[in-house]
Amino acid sequence: MKRMISMLAALAMLFAMGGYAAAEEESASSGWWNILLLGGDSPNASSYGRTDSMVILSINETEERVKMTSILRDTWVQMAGHQAYNKINASNVFDGPEGAVETVNHAFGTDIQEYILINIPEMVEIVDLFGGVDVEITQGERNVINEEVEKYDRKYDKQYLKEAGLVHLDGLQAMFYSRIRRLDSDYLRVERQQKVLLALAENMQNMDVDELMGKVSQMEERIKTNLMPEQLKTLSNIGLIVDIDTVQQFRVPVDGTFTSSTVDGTWRINPDLEKNQQLLHDFIYLDQLPESAAEATAE
Repeated sequence: MKRMISMLAALAMLFAMGGYAAAEEESASSGWWNILLLGGDSPNASSYGRTDSMVILSINETEERVKMTSILRDTWVQMAGHQAYNKINASNVFDGPEGAVETVNHAFGTDIQEYILINIPEMVEIVDLFGGVDVEITQGERNVINEEVEKYDRKYDKQYLKEAGLVHLDGLQAMFYSRIRRLDSDYLRVERQQKVLLALAENMQNMDVDELMGKVSQMEERIKTNLMPEQLKTLSNIGLIVDIDTVQQFRVPVDGTFTSSTVDGTWRINPDLEKNQQLLHDFIYLDQLPESAAEATAE
């Protein structure tokens, strides 16, 4: 039943700007429903840390379609309800997942109301619960994963990857893979996170209902969400029928719509929010993908 909610948990923002009401109205009329997925770095569920991953999941039940938009965590924005500016991944620290939803809506003109939050320890457990994921990795990624596994200070049966290519990652390896940035950039890290999410979703779709429901019951205490039972039912319906291979992927800020700088020792991304609001709107509601975005999301 809860196939889609399981998929969302694999992971690992209302001070609305002008245009928010229009976005909400358009979302309702177009059939697209947006949910914010948050992957937190808090060691436990009782506190809110920065969000290592932020993904807008867009669902259209009538058209049986799903889209995913990753938000670069270093994007510099105003925290909703505050005068302060900070990296967007700090919004969860300020006011929890509800504040993160408000901040994303404020920055990108979206209409998000619902969220799903999962922290890193729960991410590792959930990936293991569903048997790990198969992901294509490079030699450099393999080396980083093995280095992080070696440094991990928790008592754990450490498993090392013997080769690159298509490999099977357990929960710990998948978590380290999803957090790789020093090889390249945060831009490619969001692609890695989307790969893990989609690979886990495919695993779940291949399970029979009884097996899946048994695992879902073990997941519920590991996630925080404000989704209602009827919304879970809607997610279940689309999760049963959507083709994972057709899920469209995007990323904001889009290449060419931001600058980067270091201020007081903090590196940040300075977005043109007006341009990114329009590009995100066009991607979700009009199926328009700008050339620069296509290059940014290419594997």
